Amino acid sequence: MTNPADAQATAQATGEGEVESAAISCPAPCVVTVVTRAGEVPVEGVYVEGDGARIGVTNSNGLAMGMVSTCDGTTTIKVIYENADARVKSEEATLEVTGLTLPLTSATGGQARNFIAKVQDVFGSGDGGFPGDKDFEDTYDGAAQVSVVAGTLHVTIKLATISLVVPYRNQNDSAETISNVAQRGAILCMPTSGEMQGQYWGIEKVTAATTTTPETRADITRYDIMMEAYNRNTNGFRLGVFPRHWQNWDNLRAAVRTLVDASHPNTYSVGSGPAGGNVETIPSAYADGLTELLGKGVPTVTSTYATDGHVMIVTGAVVKHDDESEWLILNDPNGTLSSTDSIYGDLDVQNPVGARGTSTAAVINSAPDVRAVQEVLTRTGHYTGPTNGVINEADPNDPTIAAIRAFQGRNGDGRVDPGGGAERRMNAQIDRGTSSKYSNVENERNGANGDRGRHVYYNGGTEGARAGQFRLKGQPWSCVVEPDTDLTTTEIADRLNTGTRR
Repeated sequence: MTNPADAQATAQATGEGEVESAAISCPAPCVVTVVTRAGEVPVEGVYVEGDGARIGVTNSNGLAMGMVSTCDGTTTIKVIYENADARVKSEEATLEVTGLTLPLTSATGGQARNFIAKVQDVFGSGDGGFPGDKDFEDTYDGAAQVSVVAGTLHVTIKLATISLVVPYRNQNDSAETISNVAQRGAILCMPTSGEMQGQYWGIEKVTAATTTTPETRADITRYDIMMEAYNRNTNGFRLGVFPRHWQNWDNLRAAVRTLVDASHPNTYSVGSGPAGGNVETIPSAYADGLTELLGKGVPTVTSTYATDGHVMIVTGAVVKHDDESEWLILNDPNGTLSSTDSIYGDLDVQNPVGARGTSTAAVINSAPDVRAVQEVLTRTGHYTGPTNGVINEADPNDPTIAAIRAFQGRNGDGRVDPGGGAERRMNAQIDRGTSSKYSNVENERNGANGDRGRHVYYNGGTEGARAGQFRLKGQPWSCVVEPDTDLTTTEIADRLNTGTRR
């Protein structure tokens, strides 16, 4: 990663990233560097402020330079990374800084926080959706992210999100005809994902020159991958029976390798992804391995249990401060996974939740039950507090108890009992999501020419159409195209979705 002080000097010398802060009291110069947590890649176009005063927008080196006030001895640096057009969910990251005095000689980094609103609205972009979509929140010690160099405050903000720009194609947009047999729909997810991977790397279909025609090149397509897989082994597979030629991972990787080598000789290697078994979830070591590749600028085609075996391409991730991947971002060539099923299950508390009142239950307000009720009440719009499983049963004004009463209406007792009326009513309300209207309203259906599957967030709690939860298949069911010479940090940065300047 570029040294912040050197990058600052270069940016100022070229007139890029000049101070943008408005006039403030007790000013001290500040340089904020914004990078991805995975790979520490600079991110351009990220809005930066200090205690609400604009510092600037990050340049191509991930730098924003301005002034912060030292009057109170503290400041909170906040950055916002968003790009609705690319369907990057808005991420807000903050870092508290204390110990500021003029002249500036030292500073102390405090709590850091990364937050993405409603990340569980996997079928939406930005922070829209309906009440109850879960948030991503990660807090940690940010002491190592703050320093003072030559009187200038230097702050590094690490974004949880890493998002590569990978072209999207819908597998249902048309049929492909191989040896006079039309191939369409569900059997095209593998070569469609392969096309997205190939176009990301600029791979071309090369048609060799003849005595009468010159060599021609064109962007790689799924048809090219299918034909190459078919031509490799016309007898080992059948066009009308699974697995077809391009639905076998060894044959698919070999076909991709042939096309890649013809397009860019001695430039890329084609192989499998990170170590992983038949069933992997998110988070997992396999998901972390996929994210490590993303930090190198490398997307991975991988198989999932999203429907009944479905192939997508991993284009991004959301990563906690301990480097554990909480969400993967994928280009899903189908894009219609949840069908008529809600992504939420029924409420089924094991013990009473809320005000004790007349309850004689030995156990009341266990944390998992409280959290489940809080999540449902958030979905219904009655609760706006944290879903942390914490409640004060002795306080009639406790936010969770008050929310239960608000849901119950007149004469509510502020308690949810197992199998009781409040639990049944809550389930009746959230189960309204299990109708076709839910899928239509949430825009989960992806038409033949739609791009609903572009840049979709998935984790282990996401439900698919025919599977209880979103799961991955591991190494044998994956395909990676990786440059023989690692991309530089600058080259990776050029492949990221930039922020939207504000």
